[in-house]
Amino acid sequence: FYGDIKIIQGEAIMITVKSGIGIETARVLLTRDSVKIIDRMKKEVYCGGYEQMKKYFGLINNYIKAEDLLINSNAMLIRELEESKESKYDIKRDEQSNELIIFKAGVEKRKKRFIVSIINNSVIEYMENENEEEIIKVEYLSWSNVGKIKFPKEIRIEVHNMKKKNKAVIKYERVEIDKKINTKLKIPVGYKVINLWFTNRAKGC
Repeated sequence: FYGDIKIIQGEAIMITVKSGIGIETARVLLTRDSVKIIDRMKKEVYCGGYEQMKKYFGLINNYIKAEDLLINSNAMLIRELEESKESKYDIKRDEQSNELIIFKAGVEKRKKRFIVSIINNSVIEYMENENEEEIIKVEYLSWSNVGKIKFPKEIRIEVHNMKKKNKAVIKYERVEIDKKINTKLKIPVGYKVINLWFTNRAKGC
């Protein structure tokens, strides 16, 4: 699908999802502690935290990770190398890319794989799996320049979670970085609101 993306780095992401003919089909708002989705096809609104949205996002379990994967600033790879001092590494090299696999210490069958292009020194593929049941794979298919920032123009995302597999290819038509985002989504009249927050957290949509 096609989409527009607005990002205030470290704070919020707004993605407007559109069909091939330009009609908005969904809107997704990610903040540091919440996720809101307006599904215009089903006329439903979902809201909750990242833990409550697990069945949709799988291993994307926090805002920083979502931002790293969507804008691909290589920050996640650098952070992993800095924080995973006790992890085991496996590095493979070929003429066009380097592959780094990180095996998380103390966690059985959990690993993260980064493939870095030698041509542009950017992560072109990221894959993480936990116990072979939860998998996320992101491939960066093409790039564009947004100001001084190299931004992924087209990405393929695959999420395996709870024995379900979801795939999507996102082609960004418009990108805005560090401009104002309205974090108060207006709920359309007649839409069903599905509040996934835990009952002990009095948060609404």
